[in-house]
Amino acid sequence: MKRLFSIIIAAAMLLSMFSIIVTAVDPAMVIIDSASGVKRGDTVTLTVSVSGSAPAKSMSVTPFYDSNVLTMISGTWLLSNALLSDPWNISTGDAVIAYGSETDINGGIFLMVFKVNDAAPYGDTSVSCEVIIKNGTVSIPVNTLAGTVSVACSHENVTNTEEVKATCNSIGYSAGVYCNDCHKYISGHTEVPKTDSHQYGTCKKVDDSSHKRICTICGKEEVSSHSWNDGVVTLKPTHLIEGKKLFVCTACGAEKTEDIPKLSEHSYGEWAKYDEKQHKKTCSCGDVQYGTHTWNSGAVTIAPTCKDTGLKTYTCSLCGETKTETVSKAENHKYGACTKIDETSHKHTCTICGKEETVAHSWNLGTITVPSTEEREGIRTYKCRDCNAERTETIPKLDHTHEYGNEWHNDATYHWVVCHCGEKNKISEHEFGDGTTIKKATCLEDGTVEYKCKICGYSKFETAKGTHEPGEWETARVVTCTDDGIRIRKCCICNAIIEENVTASIGHSFGDWTVVKDEVSHRCFVCDYEETRKIEKSVEIIKSADGSIIITVGDAILPEGTEVKTDVVTKGLSDEEKSLITDVVKRNTGDGESSFELIEIRDIFLRFESSAINPHGLIQIKTSAYNGADDLQVTFWAVNIDDSGNFNVIPAENKDGCLVFSTDRCGRYALVKSTHEATTTSNASTTIIVVCVIVGVIAVISVVVVIIARRKKHR
Repeated sequence: MKRLFSIIIAAAMLLSMFSIIVTAVDPAMVIIDSASGVKRGDTVTLTVSVSGSAPAKSMSVTPFYDSNVLTMISGTWLLSNALLSDPWNISTGDAVIAYGSETDINGGIFLMVFKVNDAAPYGDTSVSCEVIIKNGTVSIPVNTLAGTVSVACSHENVTNTEEVKATCNSIGYSAGVYCNDCHKYISGHTEVPKTDSHQYGTCKKVDDSSHKRICTICGKEEVSSHSWNDGVVTLKPTHLIEGKKLFVCTACGAEKTEDIPKLSEHSYGEWAKYDEKQHKKTCSCGDVQYGTHTWNSGAVTIAPTCKDTGLKTYTCSLCGETKTETVSKAENHKYGACTKIDETSHKHTCTICGKEETVAHSWNLGTITVPSTEEREGIRTYKCRDCNAERTETIPKLDHTHEYGNEWHNDATYHWVVCHCGEKNKISEHEFGDGTTIKKATCLEDGTVEYKCKICGYSKFETAKGTHEPGEWETARVVTCTDDGIRIRKCCICNAIIEENVTASIGHSFGDWTVVKDEVSHRCFVCDYEETRKIEKSVEIIKSADGSIIITVGDAILPEGTEVKTDVVTKGLSDEEKSLITDVVKRNTGDGESSFELIEIRDIFLRFESSAINPHGLIQIKTSAYNGADDLQVTFWAVNIDDSGNFNVIPAENKDGCLVFSTDRCGRYALVKSTHEATTTSNASTTIIVVCVIVGVIAVISVVVVIIARRKKHR
């Protein structure tokens, strides 16, 4: 039993050599934005977002879309701080990003820009991506929710359709606009149900009780009763004969006649004058009735005067007969204007009969026309109310009492009141209040301030001196690299400069040096001034201070005084970060068989008078970073990494224990070597391992079979 247990343990240990390592990872969801209402020729931007993903070290995105609808313009990463950040490549169809350590990649990660094709079909199209997320060698499962781009018609080729009215026989449609490109109504053209109302023609008589009418559209026939009017009496009834009344249908014009019964009593006509006292009325049968006139209260038709009598007329209220009566003369006269006769009386004459009447004056209460004073008597005048005759009375003089009144008199210093007799009172100095600006003082003209006495209102005026009124600061001259800046402040009124502030010039801020033919120049990025120098003599070889970099200028031109600045930045990189750079070389060279190794990363810059300078033409860079011997199985590469994270792979070679490569630019370079391993050796090693595994498994099975056979034998 112990031997069997040992064999099983040995077998398990052997099989464990080939076990698969399973690492739990969090699920991830990739969501792509959608865009609606886009037109042909529009640019569409879609964002790829990740949610629910565990931290990862690398990721690739491969977009899928209908090229009949969309053309992809670009695809860029929204993530930062990556060691490798390759945008979408039209040749490979994918984009790759990688980090040196586990990084949170949730949120917006990738931005895709498409153009809608000019002949794109209208409607929805799907945009999806194949997203591969890795944490080292472990892939994180990804579910993708595709986005939708809805291509809308611009409706430029349209036709306006007219309204189709609904009838009792068919449905109708409202007026609309029809697009001839997408073959749809873009507005209006809504269905209108059939109507319940018919368009009937004229009514026609069917019989004495009804008529009919027919719908001119659907032919429906409708029968209804006559609609009779109120009727017209064509023959009036009497107590001797019946009358007749004619009725007409208001719809079809049919007629009917009805009899009006005889009257039970006489039918007399209107009252008419018979004589001065009576009137009469006659029935159609000849019978006559008589009656006495019924007079009203009468009306005066000619008014009486003091000279002539008047006339009053009465009218019979039944037959209209009239009679008249004389009205006596009037007792009241109609007098004209009064005329003065003497100091006590006046007269007036009737305008109708000429009668003259004398009457005493009727005086009013009188009016003081000359007031009495302490020095003289006054006068009161009376007028007759009827003839305007006048008389006067004397008013005695007044006893004197000072009355100063409310009118103030003044000079420049004092004020006082005066009685009409000339006596002064309340003499005092003026009490001036706060001044009132009558005219505002300015820097050009003096102002005027008025001060008024609070008691008498006397005014005095004083002159007010003006000052400058500062305005806003304004720039008279902008500060530049060579000129001082000047800011001034002017008076708002006279425009004179009252303040000035000077700012010293800032000096040029030059950018990098540029070599063109036999000249070197750099430009101020503030004022755009360009300084150019003639290169009298170009250097041929430049060495760094530590001797690790030697640059042979060759056909390039660099001015004397150019220096090499270099620094190794490989320190601190992990093996995984180094492998990310070597993967770039492997992808660009297409070499999947060799092993790649990062030698170092080094910054190599040329500087002239403390500013960067790039060569005009090719230079040869020789670095002592690699000291290995020549090997036909080893290839070297120099990878230029620009500020945007783009890579440019340049072949290099090993000369005298140093790496040498040619380039037309300075910057950051990664030095990589690739080793070509023998294929036969690799295949042989794989074969040996497989054979050893098979032999080991067979041995284990054989031992197990022998043990089982022995146990059966012992039983």
